[in-house]
Parts: sequence; C-alpha cells; structure tokens
Amino acid sequence: MDIQLADQAYVQGADGGAEIICKNMYPVRSPSYDGRGFELLSCAGLNEFTSVTGNVRGFIAQDGLFNGDIFLVEDSNVCRVTSTGVKTIIGTVPLTGDVTMAASRIELAICVAPNLYTCDGTTITQVTDVDLPTSVTSVAYINQRFAITNDEDRLYWSALLDGSSWDGLNFLTAESSPDALVRVVSDGERLYAMGTTTTEHIGAVTNPSSASGAFARVGSGVIKSGLAGKHAVAIDVDSKAMGFVGHNRIVYVTTGYEVQEISTPFINAELDKASDANIAATRCFAYSEQGDTFFIVNVPSIGTFAYSKKLNKWHMRDTLSETNWRAELHVLAWGKNYVADTGSRKIWEMSRDILTDDGLEISKEFSGFIPVRQNGSFGELVLDAFASDDCKVGMRFSDNGREWSSYVDRDVTSPDMDCVTVWRRLGKSTPPKRVFWFRITDEAKIVVRGLRVNDGQLR
Repeated sequence: MDIQLADQAYVQGADGGAEIICKNMYPVRSPSYDGRGFELLSCAGLNEFTSVTGNVRGFIAQDGLFNGDIFLVEDSNVCRVTSTGVKTIIGTVPLTGDVTMAASRIELAICVAPNLYTCDGTTITQVTDVDLPTSVTSVAYINQRFAITNDEDRLYWSALLDGSSWDGLNFLTAESSPDALVRVVSDGERLYAMGTTTTEHIGAVTNPSSASGAFARVGSGVIKSGLAGKHAVAIDVDSKAMGFVGHNRIVYVTTGYEVQEISTPFINAELDKASDANIAATRCFAYSEQGDTFFIVNVPSIGTFAYSKKLNKWHMRDTLSETNWRAELHVLAWGKNYVADTGSRKIWEMSRDILTDDGLEISKEFSGFIPVRQNGSFGELVLDAFASDDCKVGMRFSDNGREWSSYVDRDVTSPDMDCVTVWRRLGKSTPPKRVFWFRITDEAKIVVRGLRVNDGQLR
C-alpha cells in the first residue's frame, strides 16, 4: 500500500517534531495512472560562473539592454559581466547604502541610497538635476520612465527615457495611510508604492495632459500590508505576480489588484522566530525553470523557503552546513538563471542539470508517514525512485518525532527505469504514526515517485 509522501515542508503535532520534510526537493504533478498524483524532483544546483572582488549588493540584467550583460554592484564597484564571464569595472558608487536597480531599453539606473546614478553601459554618472529630490531611497522603471521614492514618502518619476532629467512637479504622495514608503516596485504594468503597513497601486495614465499627470493612484488599489524589508519582494516577470513578505510576517502574492496569503502556519511560525533585524534583511527573488516558477524567501539565520507556483507548496533549501541557501539575488541573462549573495565573491549559474552547490554536495531530504493504530511491527518498506547516476539513499525512522533510528543506506540505481529500493525488518511500531526520513547526498538528479509499506500489511 502507498503511504503519504511529503509534498511540502511543514511542522505539526504537539511534540513539535519535524514530520513533513521536503528540503532541496520539490513536488511536481505526475501522471495519475498509479494514483499518486505527484512526484519529488531534486532542486537546482550551482556552478561558479565568475568571481568578483567584493560583496554583491545589487544585480540586474535585461534582455536587449547592452547585449543582455549582467550589471552588478560589488562593494563600491559597478561592474559589467559578459556572457563569457568577463568582468569589467565601469565606475564606482558609495560603499554604504541600500542598492536597488532598474533598467529601460537604453539606460540603467542605480539607487545607492541616498543617491541616484545612471549608466550608459560603459560609464556611471551621478544624477545632479536640481529637481531630483534629496535622499532617494529606491528606483523602478515603467512606461519609459524611472520612478523613485524618497524619505519624504513621495513617489517621483523622470522624463521619458531619461533617468537624469527630473521635474519637481512629477510626484505623488502616499495617502491611504500615514506610513512611510519603503520601496517602489514595478511589474511592468503598474507601480507598487510599498509602505511600512500598506501598499498602494499606482497606474499609468493614458494620454496625460502633462508629464506631471503621467501616473495616478488606482482608487481601490490599496493592499492592507506593508513591506517587511526593502529587498523582501520579487516579481514573477511572466505572470506579473508580486510576492512579498508583509510587515506582519505573512507572505503574500498579488493576482491583478487582489492579494492572497500564501504562507502556511509553518512558514509564519518560522518568520516569527526571526529578529526584527533579520526580517528587515530578508531577500526575495523569483525564477522559472522547467515549467515551474519559484518564489524564494531567504531569512538570515532562520532559513530559506521556496514556494512552487505550480502546486502552491513550500519546500526548504540550504547550502551544506549552513542554515540558509547561498542564493539571495537573481537575474535571468542569456536564457539562463544566475544567482549571487551579499556575503561571498562569486556569481553562480543555477540549473537542475548542475548536481552540486558550488562544489558542495546537496543534501536532498524528504519524508513519508503512515498512521499506526496499535502496537505492531513493520515488515518491508519500498521506495520507488530513480536517479541520473547511481547513488545511496539513507533512511531513518521515528514513532514519536523525537527519537530517530540511525540512517541505513540502500542503493538507487540509474538511469532508465524505476528503481525499487527496499528496507526490511523495521522493528516495533507504536501509535500514533511512523515517520520515515530519507536523505540523499550523492551527485544525482533524483525523481521520487512514492513509498510503499509491505503491501499495506502491519503485523
């Protein structure tokens, strides 16, 4: 008989045990001819693409802009990286200040709070227009104009296709709530003026009579949640959905002008553990691979949580021996996914075809459980799975979520057919359930199709 295979990461039960484990693996729908409905795949790995000399503070690439090259801020250097990994320093910015970046089809804007800079692909120029507001705090792009926030809680926009030209009359003031603006975000169709407790939709005006009327507040477009931290937001470029961590430590996603909560009680509980400083330092990004879109929430010292859009399920990711996954910033360039973090000196290519995390093994972990109604013993446990390369899978079990057996390894063979991996004589069982925890650390792409217990017989 099939037993329940984990399809997400979750903690439940009065004993607080981690009973549903899904780490560095994620669920996808599978043909339902066997009645299972989903299977687990191993997550993407990372290979070094190029090295940098400082900590990466900002990261952007846009198809069609400057050959699609990657632009980044490493410490005080602004760098351009080509598709072959060649890095060129093109200018400098201050060493301190939050970094946000935005791009038009001909120009790049870089906010290093409180200053704004533009880039023509080869040089960096500080914007000194007398009408540029002081203390710029973030930048975005929409409808051929750059938009910025400042510390007076106003949203300003530039002249058409010119991030160096600003008019002091081109602004809106956040009005739905007296909360301070944290950041402006664009999904390409609208702006989000994200405050500390609320978020407003700002729409482009068709055929405005003047530049000062280019944008207007959408009457009913108020989201009753603010932004937890300046970088705790990401846009899915395909669906235009915005995911973000709210000021109330709940994760949301937008659908049009509506917003819905996507965090589970487990995710909310994990966010509640974080200090205010770590919540403020949370970084999010979204990326797509093999037909699925993932929304990544990286909370320092707490963990990295990934939301699969296809099945609306959460799993966890990490780098070996670390609490968090090393990926914090993301760009799509030349049709590939690249990531970086704020504390290392490398840029990585990210793909499921890569089987290590910058040379480190990836611990792929998942669980299954079965209710136990009365004392008895387990006979045979079968794992239906296959791998791109021969590898070992370790299994341990627990009847109460606190005391675990030692891992026992078995082989998963490769490559072209289901491998039946078997454990026998698994000891006495006690109510209320038996939890099986699996771990694979070898270099292989894994597909886990299901679990079976002795044809459903407990004896």
